[in-house]
Amino acid sequence: MGSIRELIVHGKTGFLTSGDAEEISNYLSRLIHEPNLRLAMGADAIKYANSQFSIDVFQRFYRKLYLTLAEGD
Repeated sequence: MGSIRELIVHGKTGFLTSGDAEEISNYLSRLIHEPNLRLAMGADAIKYANSQFSIDVFQRFYRKLYLTLAEGD
């Protein structure tokens, strides 16, 4: 399976950090004090997840994979 970096687009659907406490604190502060940013990131995260990880996406991927394997390509 993937990692958190596949789920988050930094600055659009969330924030990725190095784990530094001050960096995490700064991002949390932004989210607390900027409700529009928080709401936009949440909405973008839902759209991104649905476009990249929905059942339909996986079904198309595996169908194509199985057809390719069955054809011997």
